[in-house]
Amino acid sequence: MIRIFLLYILPLLFPAAVYFLWVKLRNSEEKDGGEPRNDPWFWLILAGLMLMGAALAVTAVTDEKVTEGAFEPDRLEGGRIVPGGVEGLSE
Repeated sequence: MIRIFLLYILPLLFPAAVYFLWVKLRNSEEKDGGEPRNDPWFWLILAGLMLMGAALAVTAVTDEKVTEGAFEPDRLEGGRIVPGGVEGLSE
């Protein structure tokens, strides 16, 4: 469950949370007479891409099943399809 949270949910929700926090701060500044700022779309997209890259890097480093064994595709033997898999993978 923690892996799903870190790899899928957090990279999607964190930039949105930053945006809503920014809107709240911007509205409070405008009420105090401050100058309105530009929208932060560039920074939101950049933050999302950075989190996505971090999630991919963490997956590549921590997922041992990706680097162990050799992939064997499905094959046809005697008229039947034999499912493939990862050969030499210890589970």
